[in-house]
Amino acid sequence: MKILIIDDEACVARALQRAMKEHDVVVATDPATVSELVASVALTDPFELVLCDVRMPGMTGIDVLRALWRHRERPIFVLMSGDDALIDTETGADAILLKPFTANDFRVVIARIREVRATARTARIRCLAAA
Repeated sequence: MKILIIDDEACVARALQRAMKEHDVVVATDPATVSELVASVALTDPFELVLCDVRMPGMTGIDVLRALWRHRERPIFVLMSGDDALIDTETGADAILLKPFTANDFRVVIARIREVRATARTARIRCLAAA
């Protein structure tokens, strides 16, 4: 899986990268360049998953999510936050992981998101076939 990790704290981003060593992981620690990176890669080799911190200087995780909505193939988008009040907020993200979280927490969330998306895609195909 091709993953983009966005976090302004380089040590957090690198720790996540090490935890996901079985995947193709790109790390972005400068939120100002994230939109350009996502736009350029989205056309040729899209990310399947974006794991993004909520609070960063200059750009929030919600800003990154909105930038991604401009692309046809929207990746799985997971916000990371240390603020559990965000759980009750409608963000548009596929999931919110509360820091600190384990690699297993991450894997469980991704598996659930994939299952939900596959079910939705199957339902959409059935509706088209019935029409």
